[in-house]
Amino acid sequence: MLNDNLNNIIGQQNKMFDKLLANSKNAVSEMETALEKSAEKLNKASHAAGLIGLWYSLAPVAVIVQTVILLWQHFH
Repeated sequence: MLNDNLNNIIGQQNKMFDKLLANSKNAVSEMETALEKSAEKLNKASHAAGLIGLWYSLAPVAVIVQTVILLWQHFH
């Protein structure tokens, strides 16, 4: 009888550990998915920031070009 009880307890423990493992795997999978989505958003944001930085660095060049055109028009 004690042996049957021990086997039942061990069987229940194994079922519990299997459920815990399955839940852990699901949680890890959800975290991986969330991390991949975050990485994609970060990549897009980084790319957009790079384009904004490019336009910001080109702004002084545009001002100089416009000034040269205005001076050329004024003296020509």
